[in-house]
Amino acid sequence: MKNQPTKETLIKFARRHALDIDGYYQDEKERDPHKREIDAIVRQLKAVRKQRDSFRKQRNELINDMRNVKRKAEILDKLEEMFETSANANRKHGFNGAAEVYEQYLDIIRERDSDE
Repeated sequence: MKNQPTKETLIKFARRHALDIDGYYQDEKERDPHKREIDAIVRQLKAVRKQRDSFRKQRNELINDMRNVKRKAEILDKLEEMFETSANANRKHGFNGAAEVYEQYLDIIRERDSDE
């Protein structure tokens, strides 16, 4: 099996996490009578690893979500700038109807920004 923990690794892990290891075997001859204790430690180790992996997955999902939010915010900023520029240009050239349309888009974008 790949990455099997050694006896020393299990003992260090158990001490680090304040696990009950009373009666833990010291000699290879005593291995069978303490199999239950070893199995309990291994189960706890697997549970801790599973929890660690779950936390890593959640962290990665949050990082990806934040990346998407940032990307969408940048797009909205560019759209807002584009609509504002277009509205000003249309107003400057006397196209007030088109300027009003761009102003409506700006209102929608700004409303979304205030909601978030």
